[in-house]
Amino acid sequence: MVWHFRTVSVKVSGGDNGIQGHPFPGEVNFQKPNQPFVEVRKAECAIKSFHIGYKQSDHHFKFQRIAIRDVMLAGPGVRFNVETALKDDSNDFNAYTGEVEVLVIADVVPLQ
Repeated sequence: MVWHFRTVSVKVSGGDNGIQGHPFPGEVNFQKPNQPFVEVRKAECAIKSFHIGYKQSDHHFKFQRIAIRDVMLAGPGVRFNVETALKDDSNDFNAYTGEVEVLVIADVVPLQ
């Protein structure tokens, strides 16, 4: 078992017209140039950091959710979705933007 680690940033935005929680795709490829082909056998994703804020005026956070879902193995790569939701203290959904930094940990083996 050989564990590899990669960090990727995923841009997020939403809140317009009450739309929340839609997935923002992320992907990491563990194949290195000029190296033998590899395959990911297992993978996990963790939130390393995030920065999300409202696009307009000053809002106070009432509810905030950041989650990683749908982790999928794809040969030498790992795909996942980041889901977000944000509400202010008036219980409205408002436009927001930001990014989520995701740490991908994978068991990578050479193909034989």
